[in-house]
Amino acid sequence: MFILIRSSVGGFADKPVKTFNNENIMIKEADEGINLLEGTHDHDHGDEEPKHAEEND
Repeated sequence: MFILIRSSVGGFADKPVKTFNNENIMIKEADEGINLLEGTHDHDHGDEEPKHAEEND
């Protein structure tokens, strides 16, 4: 299994890879037993419950 890491994290690969959006990412082979859910994310994955704004009367 491989995971992609933004290059700003650094130290996980020899050189970054450019994406189609001109973003730098790092590719690292995941260690056995790694928990990919640790940490925080600044984007939705689409599988979370949608959050609805409170309706005003």
